[in-house]
Amino acid sequence: MNQVMVVWLIGILYHQMMTKVQIQVKKAIHLYLLKLHPRKLHKLVGGEEGTRTVNG
Repeated sequence: MNQVMVVWLIGILYHQMMTKVQIQVKKAIHLYLLKLHPRKLHKLVGGEEGTRTVNG
């Protein structure tokens, strides 16, 4: 294997690890905010239009 292949493989593995970590972190933050302020979180996620459609 040449050096380019090694760097390429490491890059792919690193990227996969980072995406997995990001997903876990996002889930953790989401659950944490959900416990604190369910309505505020809904506004953050759905935006103003999302809340309007839910409220009617």
